[in-house]
Amino acid sequence: MASNLTNRLVLPLIILPLYWKLQSQPEFFALFTICIGILAFFSGLIAWMSRQGKKSAPELMARTVTFWWMVALFLISLTTPPVVTVFFLGMFSALALHEYLSFSDQRFSLPIRIFALLQVPINLALHYLGQSALSPVYFFLLAGLAVPTILVLENRPDSALMRYGYLVSGLAFFVFSLGYAAALARQAIMILLVCFFLTEIRDLSSYWLGKGLARLEQGRPWLSRLNPKIAPLVSPNKTWGVGVLSVLLLVALALALKPLLPGKNTASLLAWAALIGFLGLIGDLVFSMFKRQFGLKDSGQSMPGSTGLIDRIDALVLTIPATYFFFQTVPN
Repeated sequence: MASNLTNRLVLPLIILPLYWKLQSQPEFFALFTICIGILAFFSGLIAWMSRQGKKSAPELMARTVTFWWMVALFLISLTTPPVVTVFFLGMFSALALHEYLSFSDQRFSLPIRIFALLQVPINLALHYLGQSALSPVYFFLLAGLAVPTILVLENRPDSALMRYGYLVSGLAFFVFSLGYAAALARQAIMILLVCFFLTEIRDLSSYWLGKGLARLEQGRPWLSRLNPKIAPLVSPNKTWGVGVLSVLLLVALALALKPLLPGKNTASLLAWAALIGFLGLIGDLVFSMFKRQFGLKDSGQSMPGSTGLIDRIDALVLTIPATYFFFQTVPN
């Protein structure tokens, strides 16, 4: 009850004044108007489901509240110095890395955890100082030299290869992949915002698309055969039909958002949106696979709805670096 009251009071107090302040920046104001409108629609729909006694309503509302907080944090970032944005990005990276390292029964010692978490500010500093090209070099030095050395000094040969892979994958996902958000924030904040928007809309809409297709398939076995499971042992509810529909939705949204990204080629924007749709789905499945290995339903309990941070940002681990390199290599 206290949490619901906090969300209802604090979120509007953060969002409304900062949103209104964006009127002097029409592109950002338009994007956040769309975000707030979509979230308001889904919040109203879920509130109606709750009144109807739908069992899925509390979890859906908790997920939607998380998206409201993301909007609030981005509004704070846009109306404060850039270093605040980098601080928020570092906080998310560090919390996600800590959560990921807690998955495994191969407990890492405190010095190794501190070593891993220290890589977050170091990598963000490279991006913030305009040295993004050094980030991959730094990662390969860590993976090939520093991590093996620190594991040897830990003097634990049991499961050493598994521990090495687990630690390096955590650094790759939550330090270096998410770190490219800082590079985008420095170079092209609107592209970063649209990347977040499209990635989270894919996540939010997938549930509703899946429900809609499931209803259509009732009594139509031929339709079920046209909508096969992607990886039923990894995630039994993910289907190719929903994946394709979510990609088409993002392509349509990217086309509608083109005025907010002047100078970008239409074909490139549509290809980028399709890439985000595909990689967002894969990111979701990858972390579902990891959680299944450890018998976990959720990555943690730190977020509304008693789920983890990784459950909310798993797709961004792939869509953010893909967005950075896409716009570095594909002409406008």
